[in-house]
Amino acid sequence: MRIKAPKIYRQEIGLLEKIGEYIYPLSEQFFIICEKKIADQIGSEIRKSLETAGIEWKTVVFEGVCTEKLAMQYADECMEAECGAIMGIGGNGVLDLAKAVGHYARIPIVVVPTVASSDAPCSSVAALFRNQHFHKRLKIGRCPDMVLVDSEIIANAPCRYLASGMADALATYLENKILYESEIAGRIKKGTIPATVRALSRECYHIVMEYGEKALKDVENHVCTEDVEKVIEAIIYLSGIGFENGGLAAAHSIAKGMTHLENLDLLHGECVAVGILAQMVMNGEKQEEIEKMRAFLRSLKLPVCLSDVGIKDVKEAAEIIAKPANSAYVSNSALPFSMRYELIAGALMVLETE
Repeated sequence: MRIKAPKIYRQEIGLLEKIGEYIYPLSEQFFIICEKKIADQIGSEIRKSLETAGIEWKTVVFEGVCTEKLAMQYADECMEAECGAIMGIGGNGVLDLAKAVGHYARIPIVVVPTVASSDAPCSSVAALFRNQHFHKRLKIGRCPDMVLVDSEIIANAPCRYLASGMADALATYLENKILYESEIAGRIKKGTIPATVRALSRECYHIVMEYGEKALKDVENHVCTEDVEKVIEAIIYLSGIGFENGGLAAAHSIAKGMTHLENLDLLHGECVAVGILAQMVMNGEKQEEIEKMRAFLRSLKLPVCLSDVGIKDVKEAAEIIAKPANSAYVSNSALPFSMRYELIAGALMVLETE
């Protein structure tokens, strides 16, 4: 058994004011990739901290999507500038780009998420795009060296991001639970879902279910409370390690299938929310449990069916989603229920009638 995790995870209010002292042990020369809106918002704060720590840096402002070509270009620039580490500050696209650059340049990676919209910051993969469309997942083979979270920044982001992250976090437990059942039944090899993963993802689930609704209200008011801190940790760290060392089931397969719909502007976790409920239907779970989850997701203002996201021809959309979802992940064949595309489409249609 092997558990992958960031070497250091740090989460606190006002972290950016101390970021220089935290990253100094990795290098005295950093290549920094930062979203423009973030650079404008917190640039002076970060500069002051880096100067105090005696760190030199080169900054590039990033807008767009993470591509392999851009990652290689920045890796070359990073090595030419003799930077000994890279830091990405922003949303998942920036963090993926920083991870890819660090991979190609073979230097330590620091990620500073400014939203908690998914468990991606702790992961060892980066999503690469081509022509504005998803191209492939780059397997880096290691988690970032540091994940630094300023919880106050996240509490001031639009609450839609936190809600999305909570759906992604819930799926970590629900999918690992199904895969562990497959492990017990002998459909996948023993040790696929280790006890550490089960414990972390279970705790992640309980935190979100217990504190999630209150945390979302606090974020709506731009207040960073203890409940918000717990939920941020659950989304970014507990779910991150649970995903990184566990597996994916129907919820993420369906979420991936939803990316094939045209003109659908949804966050990853918003797609996963629909996938969670469809997975519960496919797994034959009790109606009262499905209704409980449906009500909770609605309390977070998340979609619970395809018509919730403005789709008019639901039947056609369900079929478009189901075909790529059918073969999205290797683990699909190990699930205790069939992933035939007709059954996936049928489960999505069931959600419309609940």
